[in-house]
Amino acid sequence: MAQISKCEDQLVELGANNDFLHNEMASSKNTDHVDYLKDLFNKTEMRKHHLSKDITNLECLDAECPVCFSPIEENYKETLLSDKRSKYEELGKNILSMKGMLDEIITEHNRKLHIQRNIEGNTKFIETILDKIEKLSTNSPKNLDNQRLVLEIKELREKLITLENDKRSMYREKESLQVLDTMLCDNGVKKNIIKKYLPYLNQRVNIYLQHFDFPIKLELDELFDETITLNGRETNGYKGFSEGEKLRIDLSLLFSLRDLAKEKNCVSTNLLIMDEMDFSLDSVGLRSLMDILLMGKGTISTFVITHKAEMKNEFSEEFDEILTVEKTSSGFSEIILI
Repeated sequence: MAQISKCEDQLVELGANNDFLHNEMASSKNTDHVDYLKDLFNKTEMRKHHLSKDITNLECLDAECPVCFSPIEENYKETLLSDKRSKYEELGKNILSMKGMLDEIITEHNRKLHIQRNIEGNTKFIETILDKIEKLSTNSPKNLDNQRLVLEIKELREKLITLENDKRSMYREKESLQVLDTMLCDNGVKKNIIKKYLPYLNQRVNIYLQHFDFPIKLELDELFDETITLNGRETNGYKGFSEGEKLRIDLSLLFSLRDLAKEKNCVSTNLLIMDEMDFSLDSVGLRSLMDILLMGKGTISTFVITHKAEMKNEFSEEFDEILTVEKTSSGFSEIILI
């Protein structure tokens, strides 16, 4: 029938239009955070307004505090004003930057809403046409075939909508992962965090190297590439040292990272377990290691697991208890308290 053919042509046209709109939606930027940005922008403007009032009040302030009536030095007043004016200017720059970003996101958000409304309108129109085809098919000689075709079109249309929704969800996830990748890459947030703590870490590493009586200076950069100098001359780096010297560097880094976690992240533990960390150290290195461990005696419970006889023979008095583990003839290990 001509009417059914015309309806089918409309379905094809509406389906193609919806496909285009779904692609537009899927490839558009994520604007889910538009409300958060609006709230942040308003709060920033409010902070700027309050700062403006504070500056005006300070400028009109006499030489006496209006609350406690204490005298206010002119230098102190100027310092406060300078600090607040600086913050006011910084907030002004941030607001201009945020406004440009917010306007762009709002425009994109409104465009997506318009696209979504068009998709919903097309989908309702498609349902109306499908119903019309179904009614027209009841008067057709090919009634059963047409009804079967209508049902197939409905099922395919529902599958298409589901796939398009999945596609949009995957695009959003891809965009989120790209943001995370940018943040967590070597040049992202991690680099700035490491850069902030590097001076402290480098300082602690070189202090521990001095405890090991190892006359080198080690500096790490944001990518943890090392620069090692000996008597003012740059060396070939970590790989150029002997195994015993490498272990001194490793232990210095280990203790330094432990100090960093304690000082900067409020992560502290009174337990330290060292499993065969002394395997390449000579007697001087072992003495230096023991001196470092003894610095925490009384506050840290230290367990040293070792195969070195020197640790038991030369430093037995440094430990509260010594346990030896020996394998018996039965194949089981036996723990002996010395």
